[in-house]
Amino acid sequence: QNGYTKLRGAMADEFYFAKSLSLATTGAVPEDAAVVVLLNPRDPFLDFELTALDAYVQRGGALLVLFDTTGSASLVPFLEKYNVRLPPLVAVDPAKRLYAGEVVTFRVSATSHPHQMISSVNAPPIFSLTRVVEVREEQSKRIFARPILATSSDGFAVAEQYIGRDGLVQFVEGRDIRGPVPIAGEVTLKMGDRLGRIVVFGDVDFSNNALLEQ
Repeated sequence: QNGYTKLRGAMADEFYFAKSLSLATTGAVPEDAAVVVLLNPRDPFLDFELTALDAYVQRGGALLVLFDTTGSASLVPFLEKYNVRLPPLVAVDPAKRLYAGEVVTFRVSATSHPHQMISSVNAPPIFSLTRVVEVREEQSKRIFARPILATSSDGFAVAEQYIGRDGLVQFVEGRDIRGPVPIAGEVTLKMGDRLGRIVVFGDVDFSNNALLEQ
């Protein structure tokens, strides 16, 4: 249920061939890589691994990051360099919750200006224990940002420590952040004729065998 064999098959249907990448072995991202996917890595990244990923993006590579509350903390400052901020907050959405009671598992919403990435998605994906993902545009650095997914206006962001084991939490003024709360976004880096791209989702569960088809 928690594996990703269905994801690998769905990618093959779109003519993507998935291969594991060990930067410790290769020292760099292969030239023929169309996309590098970081599937909620938990171990700390070594400096040379982050350097290799940075070089890949700078040469016009595409990086897809699925990263929830259990993800490696060493990736947070790396993404912040590209104006992707991952505050230690969980997004919840009582109005869109999937199960009675708990509010951490919910159907996510497109932003007010829907991103073309999700134009062909027939049903809202299901996220659970979702990390907040903020993207910020900075034209002086040639960084352009677009949000992709968010909670509804009834959702909010809260520190995980305030969520009960039953998945329940109530909004507290002054402690929590009112929605809509961004939970996925994209930044593009324009470097001459090269265009680097980073897409970050604040959840990984939506792509596993249990939830992918939904």
